[in-house]
Amino acid sequence: RFDTSAIEGVRTLPPAHTLTVSRDGISIERYWHLDRSAVGTARIGPEEAAAGLRRRIEQAVRSRLPAGVEIGSHLSGGLDSSAIAILAARKLRDDGRALHAYSFLDRLRNDVQLEDETEFVKACLDQESGIDWQAIRSAPGVVGRDAPLDLDLMLPLADGFPEMRVVQAAEAQGVELILSGWGRGFVATP
Repeated sequence: RFDTSAIEGVRTLPPAHTLTVSRDGISIERYWHLDRSAVGTARIGPEEAAAGLRRRIEQAVRSRLPAGVEIGSHLSGGLDSSAIAILAARKLRDDGRALHAYSFLDRLRNDVQLEDETEFVKACLDQESGIDWQAIRSAPGVVGRDAPLDLDLMLPLADGFPEMRVVQAAEAQGVELILSGWGRGFVATP
């Protein structure tokens, strides 16, 4: 279910919905609806499909880059975070700003062995020089799984927990918004 979360009493918005809080109360509205009758009717080639997808991704990234705000991004080396970081860095560079990016490079987290993504992160950094990058590592022995949660940030409060280290690094750099593909597109703000 899309409206449930890992935290009791907290729900997530369904896809393609916005939540507005005003003096009149809270409203949830759908801003987009799939036209099921149109599915499979477009007859375009791979190049046109790729160009259309790129246009939409660029538009989505641009719309999340407010003026006058320092912007950060997770950068794992995976397809989603790499695309977001590179497109954001290019747009910010055009505006005379830099993107601050943060990568978790720990190979062991919560007793799970992870793939080393360093070479993928470095490939992104080689492709786009406008990224101010920082590797983030857990403090030794910090797992974070049993740490109390900060209810504003929805993050474990353990100082050594990787996400808290990202928030601390971002705060030290004056970053006010962190773009992320985690958790179906959540955005973290320090």
